[in-house]
Amino acid sequence: MRKNIKWIYRGNKIFRPLREFIFQLNEDIITKQRFLAVRIFHCDCCMMVDTKDSYGLDVARSGRIETPEDEYLKKILRKEGVILDIGAHWGGFSLLFGSIVKGYGKVLAFEASKKNFKILKKNLKINKLLDCVMPFNYAVGNYDGIIEFPLSKTSSGHNSLVRKDIPILGYDKIEQIKLDRFLIQKNVEKVNFIKIDIEGYELEALKGLESTMKRSEDLKMFIEFSPAFMGEGKSLELLDFLKH
Repeated sequence: MRKNIKWIYRGNKIFRPLREFIFQLNEDIITKQRFLAVRIFHCDCCMMVDTKDSYGLDVARSGRIETPEDEYLKKILRKEGVILDIGAHWGGFSLLFGSIVKGYGKVLAFEASKKNFKILKKNLKINKLLDCVMPFNYAVGNYDGIIEFPLSKTSSGHNSLVRKDIPILGYDKIEQIKLDRFLIQKNVEKVNFIKIDIEGYELEALKGLESTMKRSEDLKMFIEFSPAFMGEGKSLELLDFLKH
């Protein structure tokens, strides 16, 4: 894969509207290359993206992962401690977390898709963050076992165990883990921050993390969830779960 990567915007950061204008003028030329490594704005990092994926084109065009969320997280995260990135995708937030905690804390990044996981590892490697960000190719849920993980036709960021609104390209047979057990095996008793975005499966993952959450003082969380994906009942159950 490395020989097929082309670098764009490798130098200093470019004013965002100008960057998007440059991309628009050169999109046909740029996207002839399947994989691009582009400079991203929220940390001093480069990120490899797949131009055949709508998510990859958005990152290449804007240099942003999710804004203003990324800017807010930079204000509240501490250097020390343990961060969980559940649903790490290609590493957009893992790169941010790693750049903050490098030399002080650690990040455990979980991505279920085998293809996404390869890109995640590549992005951590090219940014020299594998010493502080540990990637794991697992789905996260409320039980341990082997599952069939659906892969979306629309975008690599839409892979979901519960969404019914997307066409399925195929399945990865992968291992699902319960994080309470997994973290004890890794000698992690408590965590400081949890970011979770797994397309409607957030409640199941957090149920498998309940004991760790109760042990973790001053725990902060960033959860992205949608009642449209998980249903109104599950959404209310998630909110009730977080209250306790």
